[in-house]
Parts: sequence; C-alpha cells; structure tokens
Amino acid sequence: MAALPLPASLEEVTPAWLTAAVRTRHPAAVVKACEVVEVIHGTCTKVRLALSLAGSGDIPSALVLKAGFEPHSDSMYPTLEKEVRAWRELLPHLPLHTPRCHFAAYEPERRLAAVLMDDLVARGVRFCHPLRPASPAQVARRLAALARFHAASLGSPRLAPGGEWAWVPDILEAAVTYFAPFLEAATFARYAALPRAAAAPAAFVDRHWLREALASLVALSRERAPRRPPRRHPPGQPLRGGGWHARLL
Repeated sequence: MAALPLPASLEEVTPAWLTAAVRTRHPAAVVKACEVVEVIHGTCTKVRLALSLAGSGDIPSALVLKAGFEPHSDSMYPTLEKEVRAWRELLPHLPLHTPRCHFAAYEPERRLAAVLMDDLVARGVRFCHPLRPASPAQVARRLAALARFHAASLGSPRLAPGGEWAWVPDILEAAVTYFAPFLEAATFARYAALPRAAAAPAAFVDRHWLREALASLVALSRERAPRRPPRRHPPGQPLRGGGWHARLL
C-alpha cells in the first residue's frame, strides 16, 4: 500500500515526489533536480532518471522508475502490484542477486504502482539479448542461480493458503490464462508474420506445438511439485480468452 500518492503520469515525477519516495528508505536524502534520460515503453513504463542529490544516503545518481504510464496499464495492474510486493515481501528473504530497490509501493484504489531501483545501464551492466549467444558457462550460472532461488521457497509454508506469501500465483496456471488470447489463430498469425519470428526455432512459430507444450508443463508441474490444489474456475463465469485453455483448468 502507498502512504505517498503515486504518480499517474511522467509529468508527476518531480524532484519533490522523488525526494519523498527515496526518504522512505533514506530519510536524509534530497533530490534537488531530475532529468529523464530515457523512457522505455512495454508491459510497464521504465524511466531512466539522472538525479542531482543533496543530503546523505546511499543513493546513486542514476535510478530507474518502473510504473504504469502506458495506455494498457490499467489492465496490467495486477502484475504491477505483484512486482511491488515481490520487491517488498519476497526478495529480501530469497537468494537472488537483484538491483537495489529504493522505493516500492502500490495503490489498489487508483490501480497505480511504482518501483525505484538502481539503473544497471549506468553501472555498465550488459543485458542479455536473444540475438547475442550465451556461452554454456553463462547459461550454467544462470540456471544455478534460478535453482537456488526456487529451492529456497520450495514447499514453504509461507506459500500455503493462509501463509504470508499466499498471494503469489501459480505461474503456470496464470500463464494458461495470459497466453490464451495470443494463441488464438488470428492473433498468433499476426505475430508469426513479424520479421522477428523468422529468427525463432520452427517449433516456436507452431501454434499447436506451443499450446501442447504449455499444457504439458502444467500437467508436469501438478504431478511433480503440487503446491496447492488446482484452482477451479467458478461455474457460470466465462473464461477470459476462451478456447483451448478451458480444458486445462
């Protein structure tokens, strides 16, 4: 939840708001001025900021604000809220190397969320890219990090109904609903016709293969590591997206 009102647009991201935000973790910090370095549009809005700072506090002068300033942000609010809760409630307890977070809050009434974190570009971090190969050693390190991360919460009572992390969704069950509209024939054909699809493995542009692969993952997850009973769709309510995924829930 947010005691500080969150910005609903980039214009509301001011030095005064940034000062109030970072002071939730760095009480003596002051943001005298800020400059927008870059705005990246996507599922959420990522804003790279250059700050002029005063006061004390271990805050870098380059931060990234993640918020929902996109036309579709209202429909993505549940995802934005879960990211905030992950920064606040999950990541401090789990072994995953992440950027430092300087502010994270959400407002369910206004369907707004915001996170301030270190700008990794300014730190010289090289991001992965689907067209840049990774070495076997790099892939092994990433898989090992993911294994440690998941192992730390596997079977945890915190994830059980009534636990403090019970709000965390089953990602595969959520994926079934999320991907359903994209795997409808007309929508999938539009994406498969994009130039980027030409670089993808043939199976990845096969709608039926992807559909069955997702179904197999859901079935395997339930068989190997059931964390909670599968959620059943309430009778009488339509499934969002309709179609094949109704058979999986």
